[in-house]
Amino acid sequence: MYKPNFKTDHKSLPVLSRNKIDEIAECFLWDYQPSVFRSPAAIDIDGFLEDYLGAVPDYQYLSNNMIYLGMTVFLGILRRASMRGKKLPEVLKKALERQAGDLLAEIEPMP
Repeated sequence: MYKPNFKTDHKSLPVLSRNKIDEIAECFLWDYQPSVFRSPAAIDIDGFLEDYLGAVPDYQYLSNNMIYLGMTVFLGILRRASMRGKKLPEVLKKALERQAGDLLAEIEPMP
């Protein structure tokens, strides 16, 4: 199994550049499923976590139809941009608002 090598800070937290993250991901893929470099394909994430890494995922359902997670993501992006004073491109902002609104409409009872 591939063992990444990286620097850590004074709290033993990894210090990784985007390039280093890409390099580590590529090395994991070469070790786990090298065929994806010859012919792009989906990666079995559960198999990677459980069989390759030996991790035991703890799945938590936020709702019975699983829409709250998506709603959190879309609204979270909008909220963080607003809090940081960042102006999102108008097309992205409208798409996020639309997606969050669609999810809200699905869970609100009809009058």
